[in-house]
Amino acid sequence: MQSLKQFMAEAKIVKGSEVRFKPKFAESPAEAKLVFIVMDLRGPRVLIAPKEWKSGIAPTESVPMNTIELIK
Repeated sequence: MQSLKQFMAEAKIVKGSEVRFKPKFAESPAEAKLVFIVMDLRGPRVLIAPKEWKSGIAPTESVPMNTIELIK
């Protein structure tokens, strides 16, 4: 089993990365297409916020690292 540090290095996810949910972890096909920005790395979890938000402060969500993928 690989360590968290190795997983994060291989995934190349850093603060400011653009990511989306892997299709099997998204609540809907529309959610799987949304783009999120990584706000903070928190061990096995990351704090994400929508890239585009129409008004007010964008909501953030802490999700497991294995549920998201880097947008290439």
